[in-house]
Amino acid sequence: MKKTKLLLHKRILAAVLSGGMLLLPNWGYALPQGGTIVAGNGNISDPSNITGSGNVAIEWNSFNIGKNETVTFSGMQAVLNYVTGNTKSEILGNITGEKVHVFLVNPNGILFGADAKVNVGKLTASTRTIEDRTVFDGSAFSTLSAEAAKKVRGDIINLGELTANKIVLEGDNISLLNAATLKAGSNSDITLRANNKVTVGYEVTAKTTIDVGDGVSGGHEVSDYKNGVGTKGSTVLSGVKLERLNKYDNTEINITDAMLVHNVYELQAIENNTTNITGTDGGTYKYVQGDYMLANDITNIDENGNTIDISKWHNNEGFASIGKLTGDKLNNSVEGGFIGSLDGMEFKISGLNISRTGNGQGNRKYLDYSVGLFTILREDASVKNLQMCDSSITGLSGVGSIAGDNYGTISNVTNEANITAGSLGTAGGIVGNNYGKLDNVINKGTITSTGSDLGGIAGINIGGTISNARNEAAIEAKASNVGGIVGSNSNGGKIINSENNGKITGNNITYVGGICGWNDAASIQNCTNDAVIDITDGSNIGGIVGTNFTHAEILDSHNKQEVKGADYVGGIAGLNQWLIGGENGSSNSGSVTGTGDYVGGIAGASKSNKNTIENCNNSGDVSGTSYVGGIAGTNSNENTTEESRISDSSNSGSVIGKGNFVGGIVGYNNYNGTSEKKAVIENCTNSGAADKKISGAGYVGGIVGYNTGNIYDVTNNINVNSSGNYAGGIVGQNNGVISNSDNNIGAINTGCVTGVYYIGGIAGYSKGTLTDVHNEKDGAIKGVAYVGGIVGYNTGTIGEADKNTSVTNNGVVEATGFTSSGKLYSYSGGIVGYNAKGTIIGSKSGSVMNDGKITGKGYYVGGISGNNTGIINNVYNKGAVNSLNDYVGGIAGVNTGNILKAANKGKVTGSGNYVGGIVANNSKGTISDSYNIGEVKGGNQQVGGISGYNTGTIQNVYNSGKIDGVFYVGGIVGYSSGGTVTNAYNIGEITGRATYTGNIVGGGSGTVTNAYYASFDGDAIAGYLKYQGDDTLLSLEEFGQAFEIGLRDEDKDSWKFYNVYTAPLLKGFLKKIEVNGNDISGVDAVYNGSEQIAGLGGLADGILVGAKKEIGTYTLQDLLYSGQDGYDIMILNDGIKFTIREVPPDEPQQPSQPAVPQEGIYQNALVNIAVTERENRPEQQNIRQRIIDSPIKLGEEQAKVRIEGDGIKFEKEQIRVKVDDDGIKIEEEA
Repeated sequence: MKKTKLLLHKRILAAVLSGGMLLLPNWGYALPQGGTIVAGNGNISDPSNITGSGNVAIEWNSFNIGKNETVTFSGMQAVLNYVTGNTKSEILGNITGEKVHVFLVNPNGILFGADAKVNVGKLTASTRTIEDRTVFDGSAFSTLSAEAAKKVRGDIINLGELTANKIVLEGDNISLLNAATLKAGSNSDITLRANNKVTVGYEVTAKTTIDVGDGVSGGHEVSDYKNGVGTKGSTVLSGVKLERLNKYDNTEINITDAMLVHNVYELQAIENNTTNITGTDGGTYKYVQGDYMLANDITNIDENGNTIDISKWHNNEGFASIGKLTGDKLNNSVEGGFIGSLDGMEFKISGLNISRTGNGQGNRKYLDYSVGLFTILREDASVKNLQMCDSSITGLSGVGSIAGDNYGTISNVTNEANITAGSLGTAGGIVGNNYGKLDNVINKGTITSTGSDLGGIAGINIGGTISNARNEAAIEAKASNVGGIVGSNSNGGKIINSENNGKITGNNITYVGGICGWNDAASIQNCTNDAVIDITDGSNIGGIVGTNFTHAEILDSHNKQEVKGADYVGGIAGLNQWLIGGENGSSNSGSVTGTGDYVGGIAGASKSNKNTIENCNNSGDVSGTSYVGGIAGTNSNENTTEESRISDSSNSGSVIGKGNFVGGIVGYNNYNGTSEKKAVIENCTNSGAADKKISGAGYVGGIVGYNTGNIYDVTNNINVNSSGNYAGGIVGQNNGVISNSDNNIGAINTGCVTGVYYIGGIAGYSKGTLTDVHNEKDGAIKGVAYVGGIVGYNTGTIGEADKNTSVTNNGVVEATGFTSSGKLYSYSGGIVGYNAKGTIIGSKSGSVMNDGKITGKGYYVGGISGNNTGIINNVYNKGAVNSLNDYVGGIAGVNTGNILKAANKGKVTGSGNYVGGIVANNSKGTISDSYNIGEVKGGNQQVGGISGYNTGTIQNVYNSGKIDGVFYVGGIVGYSSGGTVTNAYNIGEITGRATYTGNIVGGGSGTVTNAYYASFDGDAIAGYLKYQGDDTLLSLEEFGQAFEIGLRDEDKDSWKFYNVYTAPLLKGFLKKIEVNGNDISGVDAVYNGSEQIAGLGGLADGILVGAKKEIGTYTLQDLLYSGQDGYDIMILNDGIKFTIREVPPDEPQQPSQPAVPQEGIYQNALVNIAVTERENRPEQQNIRQRIIDSPIKLGEEQAKVRIEGDGIKFEKEQIRVKVDDDGIKIEEEA
C-alpha cells in the first residue's frame, strides 16, 4: 500500500492589474486539503487531478471545491474520500471521473452548491462514520446497525446537478432543491437513505397576492401556497429507493414535497396557508401549515435591485412572525403557530426587521410575545439548513431569530441577527423558549435584554434538548439567569455537546454561567465554555452554570477561561445543589476569582441538598476572601437525610483566601446533623507545581480549611500557609473524621505547612478522629507554638487500637515559641504539639510513630507530644528531639496524663533542665510499659532515661540509652519528688558532670521498687545489681529471674523473659506468634568446646536461635528467643531440636574455642533488631543472619569478641560489628 502525503501546490494564475495588485485564488477553500492515501495506489500531489489504480482510500482534513474549480479522478475503479476534519464539505465546483465510483464521506455534512456539477461513473455521498478506512474495497454501502445509524448526524444538501450511472445519498436528512438535480440511468438507480426526512423542492405554479402594509396598490404577487399546485418531486422521483439508514427501522419513509420560496414577500405569504385545528378548550384555531424550501437567499433587495424597507410593514412593526397566535401567552393558553417545515438549503435570510415593542396588554397580549421568524414552532414543525443574517428582531418576551417558542425541531441553523427583548426577558439567538429540539445551531448575533433569562441559543430550555450548539457572540448580562447557551435550563431539559465562545460581562447580576445561568432538574453534558465570564459584584457565577439546583446534573463538561464575580463563584458552578461529574469527568482550567466568599475551582459552594461533586479536576488558580477551595468553597450538608460528597477529584492550582476557611479541595466541609449521612470528601488529591500554594488568614488546609464531616483517602503535596492560626497539611481544624476507606490510603501530606499557632502536618487543631494519617519527609511543619507533625493541638483521638492503621510523621517540626511571663513556650511534638486530654493510640499491627526531627526554641518539646494531659498509648519516636530550653522528652515534654507502651529510639537533647528519654517532667502523670534506647543529653539538671523529673507513677519501664547531664542525672529518673518507680531497670551508661547521679534515680525523694541496673567494666556490662540491694553481681539469667520474682501479679503480663539470652522485654511491643515444633527439623552437632548455634529452618524472620555449648539435648523452649521489637513466642508441640553429642572415641577432639561472651549475646539481642515489618518495626534486623553472613563464622574459626562503646569488635580478623540507630553494620578495619 502506497501512502502519499498531499503537497499543497497548484499553478498560480495571476494577472497584474493597475496599481500592481496580484490576484490569488482562495487556496484554503478551492480544493481538498491535507490528504493521505491509506489504502491502494494513487497520486494526490495535484489535488485537482487525482489518479490511481484499483480501489484507493484517501483521508482528507477537508474536502471542498470552489466555484469554477474541478477535481478529476482517473485510473482507479473506486475512490473513497473520507474527511477526518470537523467541517462539512462544500462542493461549489465540479467533480469528474469517468467510470470511477466516487465515494465522498464526511460525517459533518455535505453541501452541493447551486453551481456544482458532478459527473462520475457512480456516486456515493454519505455522512456515515467509517472507523477503518484502510480496508476499503470499493463495495457499495448498505444500511447500518442501529448504533452506527445513530452516529449519523450530518445532512446531505443538493442545489446542483449530480450525474452518475448510480447515485447513493445518505445522511441524517437529505434535501434536494428539485428532483431534476439527480440524473442517473433511471430512478431505480437512485438510493436515498436517511434517518429522518427526504425533502425535495418544487415550484408552485398557482399565484396570488399579499398585502404587507407598505402602501403598494394591489399588493405583491406571490406563490399561492394554500393552493400548492405544481409538479412535485415525489412524482418526478417515483421509483427511487427510499430507505432508513437503520436497517432495523421498518417505519415507512416518503419524500416530503416542499414548496419553493423565492423572496421576502413569499416568505411572508407562508402566513396565509392556514388550517383549522380544535384546541384544548374545544374551540377552533388557525395554524400555519405546509412544507417549504428556500430557492435562494432571501434579502431585502427586490428583483430590480431596490431596497425593501421591511421596517415599514404592518404599521411599522416590520415582518409579521409566521403563525398568528390567539389566547393569553402569560397564562400558557395560547393557540396557533406553525406546524409545517422549512428547509433553508443553506441559504440566507437577511435584512429582516421585526419590531414588537408594545406592552403585551389588551389586544397586544399575544403580539409582543413569541417573536421570531416564526411565533411558535409546534411539535411536528421543523426548520433546518438556514442562516439568519443582517436582521433585527425585537419583542417584549420570548424572542429568537427562528422562533419565539419551539416545540418542534430546529437543526443546522446559524443566527447573525440582532435579538432584543424587553423587561420581561427570555431571549435567545435561536429561540426565546425551547421545549423541543435544537441541533447543530450557532449564534453569532448580539442578544440584548433588560429582563431575565438570556442565552446565546435560547432564553429558556424547558424539557427540550439542545445539542451541538455554539455561541460566538459576546453577551452583556443586565438581569439574572444568563448563559452562553441558555439562560435557564429546567424540567428535564438537556444541553449536550455544546460550546460557548462569547465573553459574558455584567455588573451586580446573579445566576450567570458560560453554558447556563440556572440549571434546575435538568442536565448539561459534554459542554465547554471557552470565554471569559466577568460579572462585577455578581453572585452565583460559574464557568458552566451559575446555579446547579435540585436534581440537576453537569456531566463531562469543561471551563477553559477566567471566571470572575463576588460571592458563590466557581469554575463549573457558582452554587451546586446536586451533581457535577460524569464518566469522563468535568474540569476547570481557568482562573476563578471572587471578591467575596464561597469561591471554588469547580463550585463556589456545594451545599443544601444531595450535592455531589465527583471525578472533577481543577487546574486553575482560585482566589477569594473566605470559604475558598480548589474544588469547592464549601461542601455542606444542611439536609441530614442526604449525603454531601466530593470524591475522586483533584486540584493542581493555587488557592488563596484573604480570610478564613481555605482548602486545596474545600474551604469548609460542614456537617450539621447526627445521622449516618455526612459531608464526605473521599479519594481526592491536592497536587501542583512547586510555585503553587494554599494560603489564607486562618483555618487553612491542604485538603480542607475546616472539617466537621468525614475525609477519606486524600493526599496533599502543595505547601500550606496561614498568616494567622490553624493550618494543616490536610485540614486547618478537624472536628470530624479523617481516615481511610476501601483504598487504605488514609491521609497523606508531603507539603510544607507554616503558620503562627496550631500548625500540624495533618491538622492544625483536632477535636475529632484521625486514623491512618501520615506526614511525609518533605512535609516540614513550622510555626510559633502548638506545632505538631500530625496535629498542632489535639483534644480528639489520633490512631485506632483495633484496626490495621498507622499514624506517622517523617517531617521536620519546628516551633520558634512565644514569650509569656518572661518564658519562651513552643509546645512542639512529632505527633502533637499539645495533647489536651486527647487520645493518641496505636495498634500492634499499625503504630503511631515519629521519625522526623523535632525542634523547639522554648518549653515543651516532645517526640510524640510537647505537652500531654491526655492518653498516649502504643507509640514510637525515632526522630531526634531538640530544645534550646527546658522540658524536652523523647515522647513528651510534660506529662500530666497517661503514657502507656511508649518507646523512644531517637536522640533527645535539651540545652536547659528537665530532659527525659520518655518525658521531661512526669507531673503526677503515669508512665507504664515503656522504654528508651535513645541517647539523652541535658544541658543542666533533671535528666533521666525515662523522666527527667517525676512526681507521678512510673512502672514497667527500662532504659538502655546513654544518659548525660550535669546535676540530678538518673538511668530512670533524674529527680524524684515523691514519685514512684516500680519494675524498672537501666542498662545504659550514666554520666553526671557534677553531683547527684544515679543508675536508677539521680536524687530527690520517692519510692523505688523492684529496680535493677547494669554494672559496667569499662564499656562492657560486668553484671547486674539490684537498686538499693547488696553488692551481689548477677548474671543476665539471674537478673531476669530476680526481676520476674519481684513483679506484682498485675504486672506479670507486661513482661516477657528469655532469661538466658536477653534482659526482660516488654510484651506490649511484641507480636504474638506460634511456632509448631512439628514443622521444625532437629539438628545434631558434635561437642567442640565452644558455643554452637543450631541452624534450625522454617522459622519466621526475626525469631532468633540461641547458642549452646554443653553436651546435651535442647528443646525449642531452650533455643528460641527474640528482641524487643520481635515476637512473644508461643511454642506448640515442643521437642528435642538440637543435640550436642560427645566426640566419638575414634575422632580427635576439636580444639576448644572461646565462647562468645554472654554479654555479647545479650547486647545483640538488646538492640531492636528482630523483625522487619511495616506496622511498627521499621528498623528491625535479624541479628542471627547478619552474624552468620558476616566474615566471622562462629564455629569455623576462632575470634575474640570485645564489646566497646562504639560496637562489637572481632579482634582477630579486625572486623567491627557496629550497633547504631540504623541496626548492625559489619565492616572491615584498615
